[in-house]
Amino acid sequence: MLEIQFHPADIRKQVRYVFLPREKLFLFGTAALLVLAVLVAGLALSPRALAWARLCFEQARAERENRSEHAALRAHIGTIGELERRIESCRLAYARFSLFLGVPQTDTDSGGAENGTPDYSGEAALARCDRLASEAGLLLSGVDDLLRVASNEGEMLRLVPSVSPLPPGTFVLSSPFGQRRSPFTGEAEFHTGIDLAAPEQTRVMATGDATVAFAGRVASAVSVRLWRLGNIVVLLHGDRYISVYGHLRDVVVTGGQRVRRGEVVGTVGNSGWSTSPHLHYEVRARENAQEQPRPVDPRIFVLNCNWSEVGSRLVADRWAPQQAFDPLPTVRPTR
Repeated sequence: MLEIQFHPADIRKQVRYVFLPREKLFLFGTAALLVLAVLVAGLALSPRALAWARLCFEQARAERENRSEHAALRAHIGTIGELERRIESCRLAYARFSLFLGVPQTDTDSGGAENGTPDYSGEAALARCDRLASEAGLLLSGVDDLLRVASNEGEMLRLVPSVSPLPPGTFVLSSPFGQRRSPFTGEAEFHTGIDLAAPEQTRVMATGDATVAFAGRVASAVSVRLWRLGNIVVLLHGDRYISVYGHLRDVVVTGGQRVRRGEVVGTVGNSGWSTSPHLHYEVRARENAQEQPRPVDPRIFVLNCNWSEVGSRLVADRWAPQQAFDPLPTVRPTR
């Protein structure tokens, strides 16, 4: 047993005694040795501990920087994607303008917008930027050609049927251009124009400067299909385009008359084979001077309306198939 005495400085205070048995001495000694061992081990391992702590800190910082750079890269990829979509929209607009200006189209498609999950690697982003730069250059070259034509062919631009035949906001597209099932016979047929449902007597306007080639109703003996259109007006827009307005209620022009874009040629009606008041609007065009005019989707030409389907499919499928279509009348019928 170990006896420890505590003598206070004030002699009037009592001396304190602490008695430590052998077991407690052993425990205190063991604890002291353990603390000493830990201190010695800490001193020995401190360089490695510091290096490990530094490594953890650097790794955490690198991860933060990587997340930040990845977020920035994703933002740049998003910007590239938006530029691709805009260039695709410009390319389609260029294709439409080339079509009705009669300018041979330059190949402006260098791959199109990326589909599926985008590649977030730096190399892929650079490749997409290079492709965008190439396509933008091709578009600029093509647009220069269009501007030259537009500046030199002002009269031709006035002839192009490039506006809606009905006031925007007054109609609904009820039947598009292309294959459909006839609402009367139930048989498959090619619809050579578009049907625009509108209130009866809505004014129908010339879509470009033209000469009235026909105004009235075609006899069934001449053409059953044109007879089914009821009262029609056929306009000649120079040598390249023809526009047709069918199912009219009133016809207010006569054969041989000159009309300007926006002038009224008739009103919406329900004449001929028609289930409700609407306008059948048709555009025929020549791809070259030698061929006969062929129906083309009129929506491509209408610049003052936003058609939901004016996209790559519409531009690609703009022409009617190569087949014989009823020739359009060129004289006013006799009564």
